[in-house]
Amino acid sequence: MHKIKTHGTSPTLQQLLDKARAFEPKELQQALGKQLWQLCQPVGFVDPKGHIVMLCVASSCAAMEVSLRKPEILQQLRQLEAFAQVRDVRICVQTP
Repeated sequence: MHKIKTHGTSPTLQQLLDKARAFEPKELQQALGKQLWQLCQPVGFVDPKGHIVMLCVASSCAAMEVSLRKPEILQQLRQLEAFAQVRDVRICVQTP
């Protein structure tokens, strides 16, 4: 069995559920708008402080567009309280 390393105190179950709830599609779709939502979907925080969001895209072309539109995506995400501290995104290309 592996022990999970934590920095400081461990998050409570409620804190973990709140973070997960932030990724509900309905709210994210509203914040990003239809066009950005079709281009990329936020799937989770990369870091424990919630400063970096993982965005999944369908192709390398979409990844390039997301990269170019990063300032716009960050601005839209920051409208939501759970994403107020987001500073950056990571992009992953989903393969079928």
